[in-house]
Amino acid sequence: MLEFIASIFFAMAKYNIITLFAGYVVSGILFYFASKSKTSAKKTYIRILAILIFIYSTFNVFFGYTIAGNLINGIGEKGTAVTVSIRQTNSQYNDYWIMEYTIIIETKEKEKIETTFEDADFNLYPEPAQGYAYPVVGEKFSVKYLSSNPKAFVIITDDDSPYSKRIKCDYLKTKFNEAYRKFKFDSTNSKYREQYIKTQNELDENGCF
Repeated sequence: MLEFIASIFFAMAKYNIITLFAGYVVSGILFYFASKSKTSAKKTYIRILAILIFIYSTFNVFFGYTIAGNLINGIGEKGTAVTVSIRQTNSQYNDYWIMEYTIIIETKEKEKIETTFEDADFNLYPEPAQGYAYPVVGEKFSVKYLSSNPKAFVIITDDDSPYSKRIKCDYLKTKFNEAYRKFKFDSTNSKYREQYIKTQNELDENGCF
């Protein structure tokens, strides 16, 4: 039952514009029926339902993937995947071109499924500390997917996959480089020295050198 609900939320998030218009149309129809209802209790119930549909269809445009992603991350099966191609779409988000990723997911039953996602889906869990960075072509990574609908998935960022290790090392290297520049500028500063040593140890402990 939970997988079915998660799959519904995922579909609404993926087709958010269609969901938006459909929600407005359904809300309008429900308001019309409410106005024709002869009992006040039924009229109130229909109006509340119409308002909820109207609100969620709007909310879904901005937060649909977050809701669906959290559900999938919580109940999904773990699998592996690889990016096979990346292409620029004709759409933009905040003045950046949206990129489409074609990937192949391998389920725990060893079934291989080809699907796509866009970097505007924000389907990384948990959100990386350094921001959103997606798997490059040829890079393997872990996913959580719905067993009843493997194309409904999220990308895992905190395990031992090559992708997770890369983004973690990139983040640690950024911290190390900043600490190194500070320490190099003022090597007598004990705070800079401590931070430099700490970030260097973090790189070493995580095999990032």
